[in-house]
Amino acid sequence: PSHPIARALIAAAAVPVAAPSANLFSRPSATQASHVIEDLDGRIDLVLDAGPATIGVESTVLDLSRETPIVLRPGAVTIDMLREVLPRVDVRATLSRAAAASAAVPMPSPGMLEKHYSPRATLTLYEGNGKTAVTSLAGAARAAVADGKYVGVIAYDDDLAALQLDGSSGRILVRTIGSHHSAAMVASRLYGAMRELDAAGVDLILVRGFADGRGLGLAVQDRLRRAAAGRIVQC
Repeated sequence: PSHPIARALIAAAAVPVAAPSANLFSRPSATQASHVIEDLDGRIDLVLDAGPATIGVESTVLDLSRETPIVLRPGAVTIDMLREVLPRVDVRATLSRAAAASAAVPMPSPGMLEKHYSPRATLTLYEGNGKTAVTSLAGAARAAVADGKYVGVIAYDDDLAALQLDGSSGRILVRTIGSHHSAAMVASRLYGAMRELDAAGVDLILVRGFADGRGLGLAVQDRLRRAAAGRIVQC
C-alpha cells in the first residue's frame, strides 16, 4: 500500500500481512474508522485510525492468468494506465448470484456479484440522459414521499438546483458527493453517503448514474450498478 501508516504497520509486524476488507460482506466498504466500528464492533480488538480513505472505492483487480489480461474489478488503476504496459486488456462482466452459485470454481475476485457494496436501504439508479434522469429521480422521490416513505437522495453538486427537493416536509434527505465532473471526489464520498443515509433510517435511496465511464469513473459507475443490484431506470 502507499499509505505511510499501513506501511509502518507492515514494518512493525515484521511478517507478511494478509487481511480481508474491514466491512461485512456485501456492505459498502469502510472509508473511515467509524465505518469499521459500525460493521465490526465486538468482532475486532482494535482500529488503527489514519484518517479517511483517499480514493474511496476498492482496488483494481487484474487477472493475468490468461493470454488476454482481464480486469475483474475496476478501480483507481485505470484501463488506460494498464494499457500503457499491456497491449490489450478486457473487462469481465458482472455475475448474477445464480451464475455464481452454479459456477464450478470459486469466484476469482471480490466485487463481481450483481449485488455488492450495497446499503441496507433499497437503492435505485437512474441512468441515461442527465437532465431526464434528474427529472425522473426527483419525481420518484416526491412520489415515494407521498406514499409515506422516507427517501434518501445521493446527489452531485451540479444537480442540486434542478432537483428542487429542499421543501419536501423533511421526508427527503439529500447528501451531496461532489461534482459530476470529478470522479475522484465522487469516489471518495460515495460510500460515506450510503452509510450516512442508512444510519438516518431512510427507506430507499435514489441516485443518478456517473456518465463518464473513463478512468476512475468506470469504477464509480460499477459500484453504483452493484449497489442497485438490477434496480436501474433508463432515462
